[in-house]
Amino acid sequence: QIEIVEYGSSSTGLSTEFSDMDILIYDEKIEDEKKFGEYLKNILKNENLYIEDHLNNVHAPPVITITYYVSEEYLTRNNFAVKYLYGIEDLNKIKIDITFTKDNKRVENTKETVRIIKETLKRYKQLKPIILFLKTYFKKHKMYSTYKGGINSLSIFCLARNIFVTYEKFGFDVNLFPKEKILFLITEKFGNYNYQYGIDKDGFDYTLKDKEIVKNEKDLRLVIKNPVDNEKNIAIGCYLAKEIINR
Repeated sequence: QIEIVEYGSSSTGLSTEFSDMDILIYDEKIEDEKKFGEYLKNILKNENLYIEDHLNNVHAPPVITITYYVSEEYLTRNNFAVKYLYGIEDLNKIKIDITFTKDNKRVENTKETVRIIKETLKRYKQLKPIILFLKTYFKKHKMYSTYKGGINSLSIFCLARNIFVTYEKFGFDVNLFPKEKILFLITEKFGNYNYQYGIDKDGFDYTLKDKEIVKNEKDLRLVIKNPVDNEKNIAIGCYLAKEIINR
């Protein structure tokens, strides 16, 4: 039985103009995920598409990225040209990330993560604009791509959510906080991470269990655990965390 699940920003309402679409393909008959990725890459070959694979990333499931380049004529006609001046260079791309797995638990975790994000956005009205701002900011400074050491969407969600939950515990109505204050609190959190704990060996541990734990592991830069599967660090490849702090 094959199942296709849409997840990520396009399914939670947190997408921006440069966001891609994330699709998970589940098939219990997949014997070798890497070989399946090579097969998928070959059958999708098309002169109008650019296809790249991320099949050797030990920290993440195998992914095939399909990119379709939108014509300059279309962009100009739709008044997108001005936005190039602000450094959003990927506006002319439509990208789809296809992840594939034979692990049914991964599918269920993916669905549960989407559900949690949607429920959290309903609870904290200020959260969505904060996340969208951070995604745009990191993208502009080339610190957004997970494959290039940037911080991913799910990590941004967990980081921002941690601020809301922490202050709510102290009796604050965080939905009344000005957005500027929340951004300051997030920046301050990164600052503490840098100066108090040491960026090259310690990190924060953000989970949905409302705990903040300092780890002491060799060369640990950032720990942001998967909202559903707390055994997985979704920020393990974010080695540009230091650049984020220094901004």
